[in-house]
Amino acid sequence: MSVAKPTQKEITKYADLVFDTKLIKFDSVKKGKMVSAKYVFSNPSADTLKLDYVNPECICTSYEVSSHVIPPNDKGEITLNLDTTHKIGETKINAVVKANTKTKFYKIILKVNVID
Repeated sequence: MSVAKPTQKEITKYADLVFDTKLIKFDSVKKGKMVSAKYVFSNPSADTLKLDYVNPECICTSYEVSSHVIPPNDKGEITLNLDTTHKIGETKINAVVKANTKTKFYKIILKVNVID
């Protein structure tokens, strides 16, 4: 009796995504200032990491990605840019990151105390 070998479609490879930190906090920031938080991540796997998207929960937050494709054993950065113009007090912004990893979604968090 022979055992069938899996087809290429049946073999699913995943990259790894490891953040140095998922939470960045800022102390008091004056209302109207732009706050930028840089999240460094790495791909310690043997497969290429592909970021599908970064989705901040608020239109007050834009983002930049150093590259959507990270080779094995390389690093990348995601920067969240928060406009505090319409914020006051303790503010927490979440952003969801999706990639070709076993974990489907990652949450990165930016916290800031906005003062008048």
